Amino acid sequence: MAREREMQQPTVSYTGHPHLLAVLDNAPRHAPPCNECGRPCDSPPVFRCAHCDFNLHLLCGPLPALIKLPGFLDESLTLADSYAEDDSGEYYCDFCEEERDPRECVYHFGDYYFVHFECAKPEVLRSLKGEREDVELRTLGKLIPGQVVNKGSNSQTTARGEKQITESTLTLKDIYDSLTEEELMEFKNLSIPSADISSDYATSFPYSGDAFKRLLESLDAITVPWEKLIKFYKLDTKVVDVGEHQITWDFANIMNTVLRKHKDLIAESRLSPKVKTFVFVLLCDVVYSMSRTKIEDVTEQMLMNWWGRLKVVQRANFRVELVRDQLTRVVGAYFGLAANKFNERATADLDEQIDKLSKELEQLRESREQHQKLVESASTIITKCLDDASALSYKTVGADLLMNLEL
Repeated sequence: MAREREMQQPTVSYTGHPHLLAVLDNAPRHAPPCNECGRPCDSPPVFRCAHCDFNLHLLCGPLPALIKLPGFLDESLTLADSYAEDDSGEYYCDFCEEERDPRECVYHFGDYYFVHFECAKPEVLRSLKGEREDVELRTLGKLIPGQVVNKGSNSQTTARGEKQITESTLTLKDIYDSLTEEELMEFKNLSIPSADISSDYATSFPYSGDAFKRLLESLDAITVPWEKLIKFYKLDTKVVDVGEHQITWDFANIMNTVLRKHKDLIAESRLSPKVKTFVFVLLCDVVYSMSRTKIEDVTEQMLMNWWGRLKVVQRANFRVELVRDQLTRVVGAYFGLAANKFNERATADLDEQIDKLSKELEQLRESREQHQKLVESASTIITKCLDDASALSYKTVGADLLMNLEL
């Protein structure tokens, strides 16, 4: 084991972990859970910190923000979480010329060259193992920065941007425990009291215009009582300083990006800085979760969680109209896909019933034709018998007997 660790020297530093990480070509034997997604790290390569048994899947950890593929393109390729260069519905990797999924991460140069991750992986691993110099890293989704550390270096990761991210010795619990009574009341007032609401918006057709309206109304009526709000937070999470604000380390770069793009985000909020920290965590959680979720994976429970947390953020007078508008759009997309799935299932069920009834009808028609053939084969005798029936129709069946007896 010692020999393996020596050969696979830790080379990766990033804000998400205090120790350097090694890139293992073989997954740990005990397949520990990934500290980001929770699934087993049983598919190499993986990031690992042997010092504290910290593990990450390759795509859950920091990746080179830029790479070059020798012999492919002289320009650097930029990492993107996803990329659809147009609305054609057909997207290809220019390296292997195979089709690629635009929802998956990709390295690209403008709108012209695209290399999906599998083709870029060899160069990614060379960069992570220190075979390339001046490699800056970032994670997908959370945008947590990092860098490759040269042998013998004790460099630490720093984040770039308008707001400097610096380490802190505090945890979220330390901030919570330091709240004054007035600040705690500020925090509690952000919660939304419980109320009797119904999320049942079904009708005879559960995806009508009225049903969509009732869905939006049910989201607007979501409550976030204090007991539920405080349970959301992982109070043992360490915090970092982002400029003059504080946030948990995992959301530092999301907050940095949000503040850089939306400078008036907290202009109207009069909350104390400590309470704002908790609001920032809620907002960044919504942004992060939405940025990692594909539309086909959205559930109504997700929508309720996002909407409820965003309502709390709005009660703090944070200006989050863009996030709210995007979430409303997502609700519409979710409703449309759900309606389409319902319609497909209902149509398939009806088609199945029609097919079943059609087969039964065909069997009945065949039985009828067979019956008619049997009738036709006996037509001569039936005709004679019907003549007798006609002759007997105006008298009793024994009338002729009496007449013959009298004679």
